[in-house]
Amino acid sequence: MWSSIENLKENLNKIALDVYDEDEEDEEVLHIYSSVNVGGGRNSSGHSRYQISSGIESPAHHENLTSTSAALKEATTGVSRESNNNAIKGNNDQSPNRLQKSVSHSKRRGLMSNGKGKDTDSQIKEKDLADMLEDRTKSLAAVQAKELAKERERLRDMQLSLQEERKRSESFMEELESLRLDKNKTSLEISKVHSELDSKLLEIKHLQDKLNDQESHAVGTAMEHLQEVNKALEKFEIVK
Repeated sequence: MWSSIENLKENLNKIALDVYDEDEEDEEVLHIYSSVNVGGGRNSSGHSRYQISSGIESPAHHENLTSTSAALKEATTGVSRESNNNAIKGNNDQSPNRLQKSVSHSKRRGLMSNGKGKDTDSQIKEKDLADMLEDRTKSLAAVQAKELAKERERLRDMQLSLQEERKRSESFMEELESLRLDKNKTSLEISKVHSELDSKLLEIKHLQDKLNDQESHAVGTAMEHLQEVNKALEKFEIVK
């Protein structure tokens, strides 16, 4: 009988330590979650910080403690009954196992009752992460839009510069074409002048040849006339 009571006390101490450890884990999770959300300015951060710093328990935590206390009371009553029965039957060694089962059952009930609060915290975390992702996406989209606008402006400047270069190139090509036409025209004119010059030179040569012929004929006629004069003079002298 005394062994059962000692086992009961030991198990109750274990239950108290487990509950205390669970409370510390819950407070650590809330503290970490509140530290993550300090920069975002979320209402959930302030609420979690209020729960930790002020010591006021949330409804879910209070419900968890209430259910755990009820489970402990039920387990204690069950253990007492089992201890009495086992004392009569001489089976006092079975009560610790039943107490452990009762404790496990109470823990499961506490976890089930606390699941709703954890689901709410998970939903808040998911919402905060979604908001953070949305903010980063918007910021990235704004930066990309700004860079795209700069790139479009740069491309537009390049297109304007290319258009100016194309206009200058076309102007140079037109000038070159005009010079080429002028050169061809000048070449034609020079060729025409050469033709006219050749024609004039040919005409001059023809006139020179004609003049030479006339001079030769005149010289021949004069020589014949002189010869006749000489013959006449010779005859006149003979007559004398």
